[in-house]
Amino acid sequence: MGYGHERAALPLLPIAFDGQIIIANDYNGIPEADRKRWKSMESGYYAISRIKERGGSVGEGLFRIFDRFQAIHDIDDPRDERKTTFQLRQIYRYVRSGFGRHLIQKLSKNPAPLVATFFTVAHMADVWKYPGQTYVVTTDSDISRAWVSQNPLVNRFIYFASTGYAARHLEKYGVPSKRIVISGFPLPVLLTENAETDFKSRMTRFTEINGHPITITFVVGGAGAQVETGEELIECFAPLIREGRVAVNLIAGKREDVARKFERLRDHEGLTSARVAVVRADHSMNFFSTLNDLLRRTDILWTKPSELSFYAALGLPIVMTSPIGAQEIRNREWLLKLGSGMDQPGGYTIKEWFLKQLDSGSFSRAAKAGFEKMERNGAKNIMEYVESH
Repeated sequence: MGYGHERAALPLLPIAFDGQIIIANDYNGIPEADRKRWKSMESGYYAISRIKERGGSVGEGLFRIFDRFQAIHDIDDPRDERKTTFQLRQIYRYVRSGFGRHLIQKLSKNPAPLVATFFTVAHMADVWKYPGQTYVVTTDSDISRAWVSQNPLVNRFIYFASTGYAARHLEKYGVPSKRIVISGFPLPVLLTENAETDFKSRMTRFTEINGHPITITFVVGGAGAQVETGEELIECFAPLIREGRVAVNLIAGKREDVARKFERLRDHEGLTSARVAVVRADHSMNFFSTLNDLLRRTDILWTKPSELSFYAALGLPIVMTSPIGAQEIRNREWLLKLGSGMDQPGGYTIKEWFLKQLDSGSFSRAAKAGFEKMERNGAKNIMEYVESH
């Protein structure tokens, strides 16, 4: 469900049974009732995200109510967080009514280790008694109570924590420390294997700013939120693009409507596809493969602080749009603390702000901070652990 959880699974493909990753909301033979339940959950989240993005007192109010159910409290908060939350109880109600039973029974015919990158699948494995070992990969720098089952002492789940923050919260939610492995987020092997080479090339471009165009890659979330930011980038950077100082990749994911908006504005500004590339793919595998190739040649990743925050480990400075949800707020705080991310300025001062950051070396310092301070071998760490156990 969502790019973030699929993005975390794909780097683990080398250990996947039959070389296949199972998409829990769209696998072969999924019951129609389960498909509708997934769609309902996804549509609700996307709708709330778009309402939040549009702003206004009503939208902000609705989102605050929604976000309260997935709150992430400070690690030093004295409350007992082993207790279940409304969100978790609701998920378990769905599952106990039959949601996910078909999937777990299908997998149980060959109970290989199950690696889940979305917590609802893990809860399905809990309720429907998956006989194999279940691993859970966290996909943000910090996580809510929804990631941990109702009775974490009873099941045998092992958690791969993306950060130390996530690991500490897992313990606070009741997971024994012996079942927590701080692995890091699983990044694409193509990018980690070439991280040092790509980082050096990027630093050269930041240093010799008059000799190479700076390439910005803007990624729209799965909900299609923050499309307006991509449009702002085209309008604000148009003069620099024409001068050959900046190139922009606009990543629309699988959203054809978003891609069309970007293309119309690009054409209106008289910009070429060589300088402003609009990327859309019908299939997730094609989308992620194309994006990974682009990221090797990217100098600045411009996006909301989603799971893409972990890509700062590759030496990619992150310019963050407004976070949507508690987990993205935590990701933003984490990147700011590490020095590998910075907030996008408001309004149409983007071009002036960008040039100032470029001239002052802020982007190169952010790139270096992420490259030196963050774990980028999460996929390798996870695969080695699973295979050795």
